[in-house]
Amino acid sequence: MTAGGFLRRCLALPIDEAIVGVAWLLGALWLLIVYELTAREPAALVTLALLVGASFWLGILLSGVYFISFVGACGQTPAKMLLGMRVVRRDGARAGYGRALLRWVGYGLVFGTLGLGWIVAVLNAERRGLHDWIAGTRVIRLEA
Repeated sequence: MTAGGFLRRCLALPIDEAIVGVAWLLGALWLLIVYELTAREPAALVTLALLVGASFWLGILLSGVYFISFVGACGQTPAKMLLGMRVVRRDGARAGYGRALLRWVGYGLVFGTLGLGWIVAVLNAERRGLHDWIAGTRVIRLEA
């Protein structure tokens, strides 16, 4: 099994994030409509603060559902499908939902360190990032 290339993986992430972003934008617009309908109330500022918080948590929820569901079910997000890659366990078996959850939590650590967790992927032959080390997974390239 050939490791998924670092550049290919770097291309997949913004594609997946764009898909999640569109879903989040639709949800955030819905929340904005709710705010506009309720803005005449005396507590409009409180409502706005609650909607901003809800919008933030909506983004986290959508990201989790997207990445955990796709990787857990078939080992591929739509971007990985497009680019011919799959997430598997180190032994090549299906990743499953538990490892998909750990991998998503690992993404949070990667983003929390401003991407330093991806440096690990450049420095090892399997191209495993911090999130892959945490979950015991790796990304492989699918043969054509």
